[in-house]
Amino acid sequence: MKLKFLLSAFISLIIITTTFSQVKKSDKSPLAAYKVGNLWYFINNSGEQIFPAIELKEVGGYSEGFFRVKKLIEGKEKVCFLNMKGETSIICDCDKAKDFSDGMAVIMKYTTDAHDDMVYGYINKEGKQVLPPKFMDATGFVRGMAYILDKDKRGYIDKTGNYLILLQNAVGSQFYEGMATVSNEHYKSGFINKNGDLVIDYKFDEAGYFSEGLAVVGLNGKYGYINKKGDLVISPVFDYAMPFREERAAVGKLDNSFMIHWGFIDKTGAATVITLFDEAFDFSEGLSAVRKDRKWGYVDKSGEYVLESKYSSAGSFINGLAWVSNDDTKEYGFIDRQGNIKIKIPEPEMLIDLRLNKYVFDSK
Repeated sequence: MKLKFLLSAFISLIIITTTFSQVKKSDKSPLAAYKVGNLWYFINNSGEQIFPAIELKEVGGYSEGFFRVKKLIEGKEKVCFLNMKGETSIICDCDKAKDFSDGMAVIMKYTTDAHDDMVYGYINKEGKQVLPPKFMDATGFVRGMAYILDKDKRGYIDKTGNYLILLQNAVGSQFYEGMATVSNEHYKSGFINKNGDLVIDYKFDEAGYFSEGLAVVGLNGKYGYINKKGDLVISPVFDYAMPFREERAAVGKLDNSFMIHWGFIDKTGAATVITLFDEAFDFSEGLSAVRKDRKWGYVDKSGEYVLESKYSSAGSFINGLAWVSNDDTKEYGFIDRQGNIKIKIPEPEMLIDLRLNKYVFDSK
C-alpha cells in the first residue's frame, strides 16, 4: 500500500514507540544520542552520559536495553547492539536490523550485489538467529505475533515460526488495538481481528491503523476516519491525515500552489484549530510542535501558542522534555514546558531522540 497520509511515527513506525504513553519515565532512561566530531554521546533523562563517548558509523535506536548501531569491526562495517554499558553485546550477521520488540529483532540480508532485494529473519536478545533470514517481508513481534510474507504463503506467526493466521490473496500489517490492516489483490484495504476474521470489508483505497478507536482511510484521493465497525465517522475531505493522539488529529489540505496547510480536528471532525501551519506534530502532553514561516513553536489544543515560534527545529514533549534547536542563538538541547533549557547539548552534527528512535536534528 502506498499511503498518502502521514503516519506518526513513529509509527510505523515501529511498535516500541507507537504511542507516547508507552514511554516510561525514569531519570536514568536513555534520552538521546548525538554526534560531535567522530564520537557519539549517549545521555539519560538527567543529561548524564550513560557510558563514555564511542566512535560509531551510525546510531539507529534504543529498545529493551539495547542500542542499535553500526560500527567498524576489523575494518568492516557491522550492525551491532550495544548494552547499557556501551559494550558490544550482539554482532549481527546481517546488512540491516530493526529495534527489539517483544524480545525479538528483525534482521535483513541483501540477496543481490545491487542491494535491490533482501530477505528477513529474527534474532533474540542473545543474538541467536531464531528464524533465519528467508522471508520476503516481516514485521516486529507484538504480544507474540508478527506478520511475514514467504514465497508460498503469508500470514501471522508465533516466535517459533508456526502460523497463527494464514492470509489468502492478501497482504497484512501489524496489529493495533486488536485489528490489522489487510490489502487484497485488487488493492483494496480492510481489517482483520486476531482470529484472522475479516471484520471490516475490503472497501477502502487505503487504510492506516487504529489509534484511539479510529483509523485513517482513503477514498477517491481524500482521507477521513472510520470506527471499529467500519463506519465513516469523519468524511474523507482531507488531502492528508494523521492518526488521533490525545483526542486530536492533524489534517492537511493542499492550496493552489500544492503547499500543505495543517490544522487539527476532534473526533467529531470539527476543526479545533483552523488550517494554519506549514507542519504539525501529534499532540503529546497537551502540546503540539508546529512550524510556521520556517520557525517552530508549541500550541495547546485551542491553537494558542504556549511557546513562541522561534526555534529552528523542535520535537515532541515526553516526560516534560522536548528537543529544540535555535540556529540564531546557537542553542541546542531539551527544554521544559516553560521553554527553559534543562539539558544543554554542545552543537551536534546530528541527534536522535531515543524515546522515539527519531532523528530530530541533522546539521547537513
